[in-house]
Amino acid sequence: MVAAVGLLEPIKGELKPIPSWFQAEGDLVLLAGITREEVGGSEYLQVIHKKKLGLPPKLNLAFEARLQKLCVAAARKGLVRSAHDLSDGGLAVAAAESCLGGRRHGVEPLGAALTLKAKGRADALLFGESASRVLFSVTPAKAKAFKALARQHRIPVQALGQTGGERLSLYVGKQGLDQSLEQLEHAFRNAFQGLDD
Repeated sequence: MVAAVGLLEPIKGELKPIPSWFQAEGDLVLLAGITREEVGGSEYLQVIHKKKLGLPPKLNLAFEARLQKLCVAAARKGLVRSAHDLSDGGLAVAAAESCLGGRRHGVEPLGAALTLKAKGRADALLFGESASRVLFSVTPAKAKAFKALARQHRIPVQALGQTGGERLSLYVGKQGLDQSLEQLEHAFRNAFQGLDD
């Protein structure tokens, strides 16, 4: 078991916490970190294939520290509109939560059209839980500055697409998912009804 304790500095002036859900149509969606074909010990294996096996994703602590410093620096510079970690369920789940997450804060869900450029099995890349990844949304005007900041921290960033519409489409090559936000929200709200154990 690993525990972490952090100190939150007082919020001054206009600096506000960064939400985890998409904020506005037309924002660019960027993935920071490296996506590998890693599904060992994942929610995907357990929920879809009813298996608990495999090695967990590799963790590079130095890389993780640089990613966290990027997150803090980008927030302080006002470069990002949203930030969502990739953990249980991988990219597909983080993207869905980014579309739907504003609902509980009185914000209407917002779709996105995204494409991950990577080689490997689509299911493993979409639902794998590779460590040290964050899904960001930024305004087009701030994308260049954010990418430059990421380079300074030696964190690779891939542009996935844009926010907008009432659907989430997320593809790796020709494989992926394309669902209405209504379908995603229904699945989210009724998840426990499908469990039989």
